[in-house]
Amino acid sequence: MTLTIDNLEAGYGSVPVITGASASVPSGELTVLIGPNGTGKSTLLKALAGLVQSTGRISIHGADLPIGKRRDTVAYMPQDTGASSSLTVLEVVLLGRLRSLGLTVPETLSRDASRMLRRFGIDDLQDRTLDALSGGQRQLVFLAQSLFRAPRVLLLDEPTAALDLRHQLVVLNAVRDHARAHGIVAIAAMHDLALAAQFANRIICLSSGTIAAEGTSREVLTEDRVRSVYGVETAIADTPAGFLSITPLRPCA
Repeated sequence: MTLTIDNLEAGYGSVPVITGASASVPSGELTVLIGPNGTGKSTLLKALAGLVQSTGRISIHGADLPIGKRRDTVAYMPQDTGASSSLTVLEVVLLGRLRSLGLTVPETLSRDASRMLRRFGIDDLQDRTLDALSGGQRQLVFLAQSLFRAPRVLLLDEPTAALDLRHQLVVLNAVRDHARAHGIVAIAAMHDLALAAQFANRIICLSSGTIAAEGTSREVLTEDRVRSVYGVETAIADTPAGFLSITPLRPCA
């Protein structure tokens, strides 16, 4: 399965943010969007989710993906998950599959939701209310909810932004493994180039609202490209673990 983006343009009112974006995103892999602040990463994800006005064609395996069908196909987790609620963590995750919560929930569904929380190491929080959690804990809960929906397309905006080092690794491993195991399209916008280099099967680099490059981390993350897109001098080298190390040195003059 492939998500195809053809000549996508998106923005807010009369202000264009994404212009002429075209890409093919394969399933079973983690694709990471990179680019400086304001370059359109969040807007591109929102356009794919049908949350901002856009033109162009979005299709899955050759079939158009109209906005009306994206609720059942696409799971989108925004950058800001500061929602407050008196629902419990388990109830929030269950709402990934259920339109509403009744007096009773099938036991098998509750077990599956608990298992999803366990993947992120937060099953001990399942009886706490959402408004009693830290920002990072809420982020993990909404990520668990997104995966629990069993979408065909998973869109994550800065999924590791509020997380400590251990949970960054847990989340990115879980998302990449879930994409591979379930054959879904997974796209995450990220600022951390080192994590992108380590976990992304494919990288799409945005610059000024257009796609500047796409490919593997070694194809996209070069010192010349980081200099031209970010305006930063870097030292990029291979690590013994087999992925790239990216060290920012100084802003370009």
